[in-house]
Amino acid sequence: MIQATDLIEIIHEEDALTRNQRILDEVQPLVRRIIDSFIAKYSDREPYLRQLKIHTHEQTIKTTITDLKNPKYADKKKHYGLKGFITLIDESMYESPLFVLKLEFHLASREIRMYMSSDFYPFWFIRKNTPTRIREHGEQAKLRCKHFYL
Repeated sequence: MIQATDLIEIIHEEDALTRNQRILDEVQPLVRRIIDSFIAKYSDREPYLRQLKIHTHEQTIKTTITDLKNPKYADKKKHYGLKGFITLIDESMYESPLFVLKLEFHLASREIRMYMSSDFYPFWFIRKNTPTRIREHGEQAKLRCKHFYL
């Protein structure tokens, strides 16, 4: 497990190449473990979690590291490497991907942020599926979902 002091050290790293490499090696695996643990813990209760694609930030960081090694792009990218994140994406229901949940370690502000990119989606999805869930799971599902009714 990474310590908070390690995260602070990463953000204070002057060399952008080293900073990005540490985010790739230390922060991204931590964020991935958190999301994997979340899915493992709650997927039995909510099978929908198993349908979501996990999108990580690794490839973007690798591209930034490559660009930092190139003098042509290095100056433009020297302020990169301020966060690590992972996103859960639903690609099954819509024409374009729906970014359901994003977990972000924002090192510059020393915050861990969680985003839902749609206010409408959770209400629509639960409202759409509530009659089925109530039939399948009875009163327990009704109690769990009642605060989502519009």
